Amino acid sequence: MTDAIFGAVTSSFTAGGFVGSSCASVLLEKLGRRGALVLNSLCIALGSIAFAGSNSVTGLIAARYVSSLDAQDLQRLFICVLQQVHYRYW
Repeated sequence: MTDAIFGAVTSSFTAGGFVGSSCASVLLEKLGRRGALVLNSLCIALGSIAFAGSNSVTGLIAARYVSSLDAQDLQRLFICVLQQVHYRYW
């Protein structure tokens, strides 16, 4: 694997995370909490399936991009929502 290919594989994860985080607020407004969480989980599942089926560098780049679309911001939001009330605030 050359340095250019390694850089492309590495940056695809960052690009997907940027797109996913940028779309997080729009998804929350349009789909609500539950819909956004379901879509988030589907991205994780599709990324895992793509990893299992990838047999080329292009497949690996696509799998990393799809798996990073899961918007880590949504996961943090849902953890905060599910916390008990007396632990939410200091």
